Amino acid sequence: MKPGGVITAPHTHHGARKPLHWSTSPERQTDARIAGLFYALVVVTGVFSLGIAPATLFVGETDAARHAALAANLPLLKSVILVELACYVAFTGTAVALHRLLSPTGGLAAALMAALALISVPFGFANVAHLMEIVRLVEAPTATSVADVAAASARYRAGILMQSIPWGLWLIPLGWLTIRSGLLPKLIGVLLILAGLGYVIHFSGRILVPDWRETIWPQILSAPRFGEILMAGWLLIFGARDLVLRRRPAG
Repeated sequence: MKPGGVITAPHTHHGARKPLHWSTSPERQTDARIAGLFYALVVVTGVFSLGIAPATLFVGETDAARHAALAANLPLLKSVILVELACYVAFTGTAVALHRLLSPTGGLAAALMAALALISVPFGFANVAHLMEIVRLVEAPTATSVADVAAASARYRAGILMQSIPWGLWLIPLGWLTIRSGLLPKLIGVLLILAGLGYVIHFSGRILVPDWRETIWPQILSAPRFGEILMAGWLLIFGARDLVLRRRPAG
């Protein structure tokens, strides 16, 4: 590539070179990095509140053991409430920012993507109320606290499972738009589509297949979710790398 953003094309059969241009709109780059920032916040807050922390909080073979684990990690549980709420706020920003970035590629697909993402947000906020209920029950124990905490925990986990449907479905149009737009590597778009399908299949497996979580399929289906991390990182670091090869006007 020559200085000034000009790419020199290969020789044609006439022997002449045709200058080509890197087309990168500053506004689009800004939109891409804003989307990447929101998405990165979703990844960080989501990994903590929905992945790392629950592995410490919701453990134990009996209701009493799980109640004891929650009581012993009450500050962590309270931090999860705040971080998970921040995750849903960031997810809202991600949906809006990605819609702005990708709607020129496909308006209907971008609207569908944003709608599927946004419908999960109120469900997420409502589901966090179960965690707040657990905090209240642990801080002011009664004769039925163990059973009540177990019931609230079950409602919270069921809510997370229900949210996996829109979490998966929104990734399918997002992956399609990513492939079509040319703003990111197509591999990321493929991974997003596979991750979206994986969410839906996992939900169906949990409902229909006994002992689904003990099979190897949850691990296999969750692997493509790495594409979300790749997308967030790519947008944040590289922005919208839209390489459009255009001939420079003569003269």
